[in-house]
Amino acid sequence: LSLQHGILTPYTSFLADDGVNVRRPQANFDRARDAAGRGLAQTEGKSAVEQRLDKARLQNAAQAPAASAPGFGGGAGKGEGTMVLDLETGEEKLAKNLRNVGNKSFFQRADDQRWVDPSVTEEMEKNAIRLVQFSDEYFQVAEKHGRQLSQYLVFDEPLLINLGGQAYMIDPPTK
Repeated sequence: LSLQHGILTPYTSFLADDGVNVRRPQANFDRARDAAGRGLAQTEGKSAVEQRLDKARLQNAAQAPAASAPGFGGGAGKGEGTMVLDLETGEEKLAKNLRNVGNKSFFQRADDQRWVDPSVTEEMEKNAIRLVQFSDEYFQVAEKHGRQLSQYLVFDEPLLINLGGQAYMIDPPTK
């Protein structure tokens, strides 16, 4: 749900994992389902109590919590990340390699430090249009995609994003 709909809750936030290949959705789904099953099967201890409280809060809420609400995701400012639940320890941790912006969750690749929209397929990445942020070409794409792109302007690091079925590799301007 988190990847498909951009929704983060205590039940989906555990998907942030450095070692996950985001292009293997079925394997990730199976792994997440198994991990969630283990976590949801807990009936005692701090994690189980918090889980029940979170579930009750979600069920009784008039509307879903905002992505920036504590425990439900984070901003995208530099140095920020998203709070995720470590199912092994039951502790909440700050995942600095995951940012939620708009209706997308972005993962930061360790090898090149770029932020990646997981909806970008390998084929799309091969054919990505490379842009330099704030160049004339960049503003042409911004005009074409308007509000869809504007919410992702918070990134000042390299960004690989899917806009309207086309992948764009947006690099920050050189200083």
